[in-house]
Amino acid sequence: MPKKISKVLSALSLLFLSTACCPLLQSKNNYGVCVNRGWGSQKEVDSPTVLTTNDSTPSTASVDSREGIIYSWQTDRFTWGQRSLFRDIHNESKNIGIGHYVKGSYTEARTSFLSAISAESNNPELLIFYNNSKSREGGNVPFTLAAVVPVDNEIGNAEEMLRGIAQAQDEFNKIGGIDGRLLEVVIANDGNNLDRDKASKPVAEQLSRDPSILGVIGHNFSDATEAALPTYDDANIAVISPTSTSTSLNNEVFFRTAYKDSLAGEQLAEYAQEHLGISSVVIFYNSQSKYSNSMRQAFEKRFSQLGGIVMLKDKRESGFNAVSELRDSALEDMDAALLLAGQDTNINISKANSDLPPEKQLKLLGGDSLYGRRKLEAGQESLNGMVLSVAWFYDAPCCIDFASKAAERWNGATINWRSATSYDATRAFIKVLSQNVTREEIIEKLKTIELPEDETSGQGLRFDDYGERVGEPVLIKTVLSNKVQGLKVGYELVSVD
Repeated sequence: MPKKISKVLSALSLLFLSTACCPLLQSKNNYGVCVNRGWGSQKEVDSPTVLTTNDSTPSTASVDSREGIIYSWQTDRFTWGQRSLFRDIHNESKNIGIGHYVKGSYTEARTSFLSAISAESNNPELLIFYNNSKSREGGNVPFTLAAVVPVDNEIGNAEEMLRGIAQAQDEFNKIGGIDGRLLEVVIANDGNNLDRDKASKPVAEQLSRDPSILGVIGHNFSDATEAALPTYDDANIAVISPTSTSTSLNNEVFFRTAYKDSLAGEQLAEYAQEHLGISSVVIFYNSQSKYSNSMRQAFEKRFSQLGGIVMLKDKRESGFNAVSELRDSALEDMDAALLLAGQDTNINISKANSDLPPEKQLKLLGGDSLYGRRKLEAGQESLNGMVLSVAWFYDAPCCIDFASKAAERWNGATINWRSATSYDATRAFIKVLSQNVTREEIIEKLKTIELPEDETSGQGLRFDDYGERVGEPVLIKTVLSNKVQGLKVGYELVSVD
């Protein structure tokens, strides 16, 4: 069946499901979606919908409404100002701002969120709420993008991504947007969870039913993005992922501002053999992870082509034990270990390696998933000297200006490649916005976009015919340091020559 016909049938199916049975006090709008007539920005129904929270414990929650579009699936996963997804820190001004936002008092909400920011200047959610309120003052209708981040299981990644998105939104809104029309961001929490009954695909389905959303920034993990892509494809929504790097991701609506794993894997393989003199590598990986598999395959293929020896250790194999597997690898005189097995396993391996006699310790290699404050803190001294391939580095000459502005904006909070590539993804969408632009037009415009260095986090941005960012990742190394700089975790990150 031709793809266009398939998309039409899919859309008709979605239309039927959304309109066949509207709840009491609702009727269908022009998009065929059940809406509450006469509601404001967010209301409660008389009988709250019973939802399932992240831990499968039943709870009740209100049904949210945006422009008359009902958000009825696990509403606590979505926000545009009516709730916080980051609940650990109490901030009274934030709570007051949320109350104003729910009532549609956007000027008062903006003022309260600004006060909240003064208490939490490195909180990206607050800056997004502030700008969302600003975008709706005076009855204005903003441009709307969605950001899908993993608040549940990777809160650090979620914060880092949102910092880049919030910074780009803030810059756009400060200059008045386009003819006074500003940008709004809907935040969705998928927890990097692929299970259909949990998050990634249902989040995509909910966002796709909201016709105000012109594009999606996300998801975080490659597996989560892959689970959601068919839904976005059916709805003709462009997706720009700042962090999903698996080579298997490919779709006409898919773009990314990070570099695909094949580039990172090949780069690491060449550096390991040609500059470090490594002739044998053990790869610790997770055969059930898209990211891990694509990095492993790229490294293994290129390293073998260069005459190197590769040993594979799959954490999913029965009886796998990280410590004993590392020791066995050292006994077999392997030169280095490529860590692709997931955070906890990677850290266990690195610590086991540091416990070996110095002459037996393996050199450590890794991908962008190991670049993060919490990950480096968890590894402590055991990650010293590790070489990583990443999409962006704050000390690269082209990136210093953005890194400096971002550090000032976020009061010293973590600014790494996830923040930078999320900023670039948002700037790419902003570049193709225009009055009355459609989802389909955005997809076509992204294919030919060209952003110079001064409109990105430092590297110019354009996509090839497959939606891949043109360019190459950078190599960095972790070095133990007493300096309070960079990620402020006892490591200084330095560029590799």
